[in-house]
Amino acid sequence: MSQFEFERAGEEEEGSGVAGVALIGTGRCGRVHLRNAVGNPRLAVRWLVDVNDKIVSAVKREFNLDCQTATYDNIHDALQDAG
Repeated sequence: MSQFEFERAGEEEEGSGVAGVALIGTGRCGRVHLRNAVGNPRLAVRWLVDVNDKIVSAVKREFNLDCQTATYDNIHDALQDAG
């Protein structure tokens, strides 16, 4: 188990108190924010967005995330996700 895996108390669903978030930018500061989001049981990372699709995929693997990914070219997908 990686240092970023953890068990959540609840599922991400309406009324569960878990907010879905999109992280835009996976550089140094973005990874700090991502580490905090992953460690917060009230947040669920739903999207990772970066200019480089290879970097965003690597960050997704590094943090063992099950989320959508996007580049800045298709950021509208993440921004329109109301779920």
